[in-house]
Amino acid sequence: MIIKHVFWRWITLCLLFSWALPNNALAAGTASLEAQRRQFLSAETAFSNGQKTAYQNLKQGLTNYPLYPYLLYAEYESRFFKISYAELQSFIDTYADSPLAEQLRTRWLQAQARQENWPEFLKAYQPTEDLSMKCYYLWGSLQTNTDRNAILKQITPLWMSGKQPPKSCEAVFNVWEKSGMMARPMVWQRTKMLIQEGNETLARKMTKYLRQSEIALVELWLMIRNNPTLVTQRKYFTNKHPANLEMIVDGVSLIAKTKPEAAIKLWQKIAYQYPFEERHWGLVVRAIGLAFAFQRNPEAEKWLSKVPSVHANQAVHEWRIRVSLGKEDWAKALHWIKALPEDLAKSEEWQYWHARALEMTNQRESAQTILHKLAKTRTYYGFLASHQLARPYPLLNQKIPVERSLIQAMAHRSAVQRARELYLIGRQNKAKNEWLHITKKMTDKEKHAAAHVAMHWELANWAILALSKANNKDNLALRFPLVYTNHILEQASHHKIDPALILAITRQESAFVPHAKSPAGAMGLMQLVPSTAHMVARRKHIPFATSEDLLKPYTNIQLGSGYFKMMLDQHQNNAVLAAAAYNAGPGRIQKWMPSFDMAADLWIETIPYKETREYVKNVLTYTAIYQEMLGKRPQLGRHMPYIQRKY
Repeated sequence: MIIKHVFWRWITLCLLFSWALPNNALAAGTASLEAQRRQFLSAETAFSNGQKTAYQNLKQGLTNYPLYPYLLYAEYESRFFKISYAELQSFIDTYADSPLAEQLRTRWLQAQARQENWPEFLKAYQPTEDLSMKCYYLWGSLQTNTDRNAILKQITPLWMSGKQPPKSCEAVFNVWEKSGMMARPMVWQRTKMLIQEGNETLARKMTKYLRQSEIALVELWLMIRNNPTLVTQRKYFTNKHPANLEMIVDGVSLIAKTKPEAAIKLWQKIAYQYPFEERHWGLVVRAIGLAFAFQRNPEAEKWLSKVPSVHANQAVHEWRIRVSLGKEDWAKALHWIKALPEDLAKSEEWQYWHARALEMTNQRESAQTILHKLAKTRTYYGFLASHQLARPYPLLNQKIPVERSLIQAMAHRSAVQRARELYLIGRQNKAKNEWLHITKKMTDKEKHAAAHVAMHWELANWAILALSKANNKDNLALRFPLVYTNHILEQASHHKIDPALILAITRQESAFVPHAKSPAGAMGLMQLVPSTAHMVARRKHIPFATSEDLLKPYTNIQLGSGYFKMMLDQHQNNAVLAAAAYNAGPGRIQKWMPSFDMAADLWIETIPYKETREYVKNVLTYTAIYQEMLGKRPQLGRHMPYIQRKY
């Protein structure tokens, strides 16, 4: 039934794309482009080898090739110090639709800064979030601008940071520090931020602005950051400088992060030895309460309830509720939900739990009102609300009409062609950057046209990226494409897993990028690290030679599906637990198991790691959507049975 439905959906999509993108408009890899592609690569090689004549001859035939600006950029890169402002601006104007334009501007500005050519620098500078460029701009302005005070005021917020500033900021910071705008409280505030950010070198440099007696305090604070137990030794805190109290509180809070019980004993020992104020108590109590909450310790409720309102940040507000939910204390959960700040109270997350708490405290009518409102949204909580009300999920799946002419024009845009050519020559990261750059500036209708083009080119991830920032997200066929379906259906059948789950995990893990690699070393569609892949291959008797095999879609889906099946087998055949284990590792899941049978939505909400909590929510949301895409009635209930208590 599923295979038949997918087949006809595929036929429908083929008809759509054959109508929208005729062969003469989007012929993938025509003879002309293939020849230019080879010529481009030869030109790059000639340029890098210093073969000027050969390079120029090859370049002449590529002026209309989409990657021509990459040859120009390579030329400019070899002579940044000699590029005129006019050359720079001409390139930026011509290729404004490429990230190369701003890359060239940045490199050119850096070259002008090194040459101290400030008039030219200021002429080309554009406001940016790049701190290094900001500092160059401010230094250049100080050299050329008569309104010195206005420039100094712009430096103040940049200086007041605990982050390591780039080298370009040293000069402007030195000028600012000598300008008379640096008050002593600001020095201590910045020093404290630097210490807490672990920036020891810069914190020590700040001591030149402190009294001699205060320099030792900075060294002591740095020692405490490395060994918080030093706060128990009174000999270090004999003077009455207010920083003493702050560093003791900082040390106790550091201990509380991993050993809240030890922090309590320590605090009880020293709390009345020093003149701590309410703010100091509040910070310690908050650190202890949150640590207990993350550890699922029964003491969390007591300590979080003691946090003064002035120190009740978002984490405290939310974990007060989660701790109550974890104990199924619905009255207390309702109490804390009603105490939420207005902006938090309006979120879908706490609206849903408000309704659940009302329901469980016999306030059904009020609960139903909230649930009916939530059940109109295509979100995790919208689906849960629909499940509670036993009504169809609000998939809101609608095809967005896009004119054939717009799709054809989109396919021929220079930036779109440039992204595709980069992909075809194996430069996926640069291709993705080009795609993101151009789609970011598109209208909603243009983004949908771009998504159609991407699907025609079998680049499902690009369709997802194009629509990720669209206002209208109702075309689920483009946002949740059915790709690698034959592989996934085969593995789902083999392991007796709902194929929607495998699709959902793949969508969450890589968004269907077969060559995806994470900073942690996870690879491929279902993001497996090589050690896990080898383990699964041995146990499941799957051929697997090297880590590069993980970049092969079929192999990755085989191993990823096999690993997810192992997680199901180890975790009550419960998809919620298996998804959490897939993300956080099975060892952590054992630590998070409840002491009594718990509803799945409650368990998910009390997962200590935000990343894993959101991961599981996304997988379940995507599962419901893929159930619809596979022609099945969306139903999360079968994948969210009660979490059985640990024994």
